[in-house]
Amino acid sequence: MIEKSTVLVLGTGASEPYRYPIGSELKDRIITDLKEMIDNNLGWVAEFGFDKGLVSIFNARFAMFPGPSIDSFLA
Repeated sequence: MIEKSTVLVLGTGASEPYRYPIGSELKDRIITDLKEMIDNNLGWVAEFGFDKGLVSIFNARFAMFPGPSIDSFLA
């Protein structure tokens, strides 16, 4: 039993065996899903009335960003 307060810091790959996407896979999924939402007027982009032009700009810049994840892009 753990008797002392403990914090575990895990890297992004720690959840991969449980089928959670790693950073680069999540980046690809975000780009693909946003494009589909914009092109087909679906999902939260349509539901909440986001400006499709602004979401398109965000998605294009995120797609061109050389970093591996949404975290690195937003940082």
